[in-house]
Amino acid sequence: MTSRNLSLFKIGKAYRHLRRSRQILKILVKYGFGDILERLKIEAYIRVRPKAFSKPKGKRLIKVKQAERVRIALEELGPTFIKLGQVLSLRPDLIPLDLVKEFRKLQDEAPPFGYEEVGKLIEEELGGRPEELFKQFEPQPLASASLSQVYPGVTLEGGR
Repeated sequence: MTSRNLSLFKIGKAYRHLRRSRQILKILVKYGFGDILERLKIEAYIRVRPKAFSKPKGKRLIKVKQAERVRIALEELGPTFIKLGQVLSLRPDLIPLDLVKEFRKLQDEAPPFGYEEVGKLIEEELGGRPEELFKQFEPQPLASASLSQVYPGVTLEGGR
């Protein structure tokens, strides 16, 4: 890899990290954890426009308990955060019982991700859309976990 390509790779990686960090911050604010950002003094590390992380006007914070909001935020943040919640659900010695109870829901009630995302993943990994690679492919998962989902289907060769 040339030094120019390496530099472009590093810039691309930094951009992806920044974009993901911004996404995480928005979700934290969305579920009422903006005070964490103030305590961490995030603005000292990245330039944050106050409007970018403020609660949209007219939208009210979900009226649920804090522990449930934390679980919902972890679900929205994705598989890595769901896995973190699952691990923490096994540690009542480290976190409050109300969080343990909520995080236990992540053990066997992980929400499935959308079919559009599944189609993209299959295309990236297998080189084609499900409808091109399978004789039959059901868009509804049979099971969903934090890191995977199971879909019924029939291959072009007739295997299940």
